[in-house]
Amino acid sequence: MHWLKKYGNTKAGSLLESVIALCIIAVCIYVTIIVFSRIYLPASSVRASHLKNKMFEIAILKEIGADSLSAVVNKNNLHVKEELDGNLVKMTITANDSIYDSLEQIYYYKE
Repeated sequence: MHWLKKYGNTKAGSLLESVIALCIIAVCIYVTIIVFSRIYLPASSVRASHLKNKMFEIAILKEIGADSLSAVVNKNNLHVKEELDGNLVKMTITANDSIYDSLEQIYYYKE
């Protein structure tokens, strides 16, 4: 019981020590919030990755001239716009989703 009286009655040395400790705690909390916000962005979600993979699949199907392109586009609520840019075709694939205002990918291929 003697040690409880000895160490249980500690006081903060000064107001400066308390302020420094609170500043260190605030910086640690700020860093954790920044890390978690970078990890849990909507752009890094599984749904966003799946949507980007579907856009890439459409670009590949268009490049090889597959007939099943319209089924993939209509099923995933994607819009394909093509423009002729010299001897290259610029294909812009736009996805309207609840996560994004508008996600856009641009691909170029030879005609």
